[in-house]
Amino acid sequence: MADKIFINYRRDDSSGMAFAIYERLVGSFSKQTVFMDVTGIKPGHDFVDEIFEQVTRCKVFLVIIGPNWLNAKDDTGQRRIDDEKDFVRLEISAALKRQLFIIPILINGARMPSARELPSDLEALALRQGIEIDFARFSTDIDRLIGTITENMEIEQGGSRPWYARIPTTIAFLALLTGIGYSLFYFGARRTPNEIDIGPAPSNYSTGEHTVPQDAIFNEGANLVLSPSDEQNIKPGQSFKECDNCPWMTVVPVGEFVMGSPSNEAKRFDTESPQHRVELNGRFAVGRFEITLEQYEAFVKASGHVTVEACRRWSRKDWINEPARSFQNPGFAQEGSHPVVCVSWNDAKDYVVWLSATTARPYRLLTEAEWEYVSRAGTTTPFSTGNTITTQQANFRGAASAFYRAGTTKVGTFSPNAFGIYDMQGNVWEWAEDCWHNNYKGAPGDGSAWTTGECIWRVCRGGSWDDEVDWLRSASRSGGGPDYRYNNVGFRVARTLRSN
Repeated sequence: MADKIFINYRRDDSSGMAFAIYERLVGSFSKQTVFMDVTGIKPGHDFVDEIFEQVTRCKVFLVIIGPNWLNAKDDTGQRRIDDEKDFVRLEISAALKRQLFIIPILINGARMPSARELPSDLEALALRQGIEIDFARFSTDIDRLIGTITENMEIEQGGSRPWYARIPTTIAFLALLTGIGYSLFYFGARRTPNEIDIGPAPSNYSTGEHTVPQDAIFNEGANLVLSPSDEQNIKPGQSFKECDNCPWMTVVPVGEFVMGSPSNEAKRFDTESPQHRVELNGRFAVGRFEITLEQYEAFVKASGHVTVEACRRWSRKDWINEPARSFQNPGFAQEGSHPVVCVSWNDAKDYVVWLSATTARPYRLLTEAEWEYVSRAGTTTPFSTGNTITTQQANFRGAASAFYRAGTTKVGTFSPNAFGIYDMQGNVWEWAEDCWHNNYKGAPGDGSAWTTGECIWRVCRGGSWDDEVDWLRSASRSGGGPDYRYNNVGFRVARTLRSN
């Protein structure tokens, strides 16, 4: 059945933006609908045969054109597009012959090539109306692309979309309350402390200055984009950093685990059921730390990202929206090495788009399954530290006021888990890619993001500085509107790696 969206791109011209576009399209349609060679070809399958099989099955063909797309040269100095065996050219030529719905996507200020600049079999491409996608307005531009695909090709987005999915989040939530009932979200109710927390807060902390053990650094000197061979050779536990303002990334082992909580786990919710086995097949690295204020400020400055003042805080009774608050002024003191807060899910998505484009490498948010897998780090207990966790091991609201820090701490303040990842429990909640579901019935078993159904809520994980200890459990789940900002919610990123 011809139901695919095919993404055509040149790796050394637009791979970062291509992956960002892929992620957003998967979120709106499905992983099975959108094909991109890096993510769509299984190990051991013939690369060429698989690509052309996918071209024959697609309805929509996207041609991503960056500044170097037309004049990229091979080792002999010849334009690659002039080579009859060039994969980009072969794919486009096949799409034109099949008279597919082709959309050129112009990125990073690229212009549409004229017919005389193209090989004869690609001249018709110049007649196709293109869409510009820019860093500073990525969300708006990608929404326009999704609308064009949906309108012209009648591809259904992520299952049924009732009327309340198209109206503001607050009104939609009221519709959910009156029409289909509701689940007890973290961002609607809070619990009182329990007595799992023990011991005083440490008298002093480590500086948390993004330190990485020297023997764990893969690309010596940091700031080096991994090559394809690097990606294949890098091992679990090793870390890398691909630009000055990029986060440190640590490779995690590929494996499987049981997601969710058992029925006898204290303070659990039914939203953590049923427990199910998840097998993560793809290799990836995860942010060693949460994205910091310093890193987010660098993104805002470089991309022109428009920030909106207004951030929610918990009053112990209700959420209060404070118009004067923002990621630069969350209501408590922060340094550049603290995790950024007062950022929405949409802000986080814009950050990973910028990071992908900056490095030409595929950065993204963690899926909910990946998040829990990394948080557990091989454990099956409520916390990665065992059956209990204390304020000497994480930043959260302790059982007594003496254990409450009333704000974030520097990333890396506490010891990492067994995978070498810091602050997976406490400090700030972290946005995940997935849409909210009230339970795990029908959840993916391969670790991919669950992006079908209603996405008026997005998943958050991990608990925060302002939460009681039971919210820090590895299985604990929460959610919030994708355009909402909270003073205890931030994010960390993942990086897809090539298979060995």
